[in-house]
Amino acid sequence: MHLREVLEIFEKGDALSLSQIAQQWGIEQSALEGMILFWVRKGKLREITTSGCSGCSAHKGCPVVVTLPRRFELVTETSGEPTVPACTCSR
Repeated sequence: MHLREVLEIFEKGDALSLSQIAQQWGIEQSALEGMILFWVRKGKLREITTSGCSGCSAHKGCPVVVTLPRRFELVTETSGEPTVPACTCSR
């Protein structure tokens, strides 16, 4: 798999997780992550916040927050900022 092929995956579809792409293309997840992070540095892809919360100061240690797989999406002129759900941990 080449760097350009990784970008083309995102140009064709919705936000995808590392494990989804690695499994689909039969590539090691660590190698794929390096390719994706190359495109993140170039501003073509961005990581979607998937922690489920960022609304309070306790969100990093909050027992309510579930850590989801890392997901990425194509950056477009109309994509705007990714949405982050409000904190519901009542701290």
